[in-house]
Amino acid sequence: MRDNQALINTHWLSERLAYPGLVLLDASMTEPLPGKHHALAERVIPTSQRFDMERVAVDTDSALPHTVPDEATMQDYLSSLGVTKDSLIVIYDNQGLFAAPRAWWLFKLMGFDKVYVLNGGLGAWLKAGLPTQAGYDSTLIPSQVTVNVRPQWLIDKHTLSDAVENQTVQVIDARSADRFYGRQPEPREGLRSGHIPGAINLPYTELLQDGYLLSPHQLKRTFYRLKLSHQRPLITSCGSGVTACILALAAYELEFTDIRVYDGSWSEWGADERLPIES
Repeated sequence: MRDNQALINTHWLSERLAYPGLVLLDASMTEPLPGKHHALAERVIPTSQRFDMERVAVDTDSALPHTVPDEATMQDYLSSLGVTKDSLIVIYDNQGLFAAPRAWWLFKLMGFDKVYVLNGGLGAWLKAGLPTQAGYDSTLIPSQVTVNVRPQWLIDKHTLSDAVENQTVQVIDARSADRFYGRQPEPREGLRSGHIPGAINLPYTELLQDGYLLSPHQLKRTFYRLKLSHQRPLITSCGSGVTACILALAAYELEFTDIRVYDGSWSEWGADERLPIES
């Protein structure tokens, strides 16, 4: 396995289900957008636990959706899930590849290295005819784990604003073209339409096929077409910081080494009248 590899397949996971250090997490989201609901699956991959980024692994005091929680919150939550620094962490979701990259990025941000995403998610597991179980595992043993935040995985609006003004970064936006160019109103109220000045539109859907991330060769062609460089910091953004992590995962697979997610994304930038926009 490559040092920068984040994706694993069903065969790889099925061979390691009995591994004592495995922590298997279902990061599916029930309401990724206002008014858009997804039910959790009734049957999940054996030994799975729920990783809740909507009510627990999130800053519940923030007015912004899906923002990063503080270290203490993450530390307590990961300890309750039995996570240790030696754990082999595998994450999936029930939409193929949607929320799992966000959870992967959170673990990277919190200082974990052995963390992977199941390409194709629960759908790929079911398609392969592999076993499932009803409900989440309740036999876990809590741990005591310390998180070590790696700030290089994250960027805030002030740092980003300065970098955009000085043209020292490249920003890619995972929203649809209609939202990016201001042709379609934002699904969240109170947001302007448009995008961060100088940003490049790369809808996350263009990196997926049937719920799987495209092959490295296909990803490379897309990134080359957009003239994205390994030599400059790559900032990923979206509506609320979730699908931005799909772009971050793709860049990681292509061996980009300076990848930063703008956690506030358009929910923050689009609401701040002091920040410039383009359309």
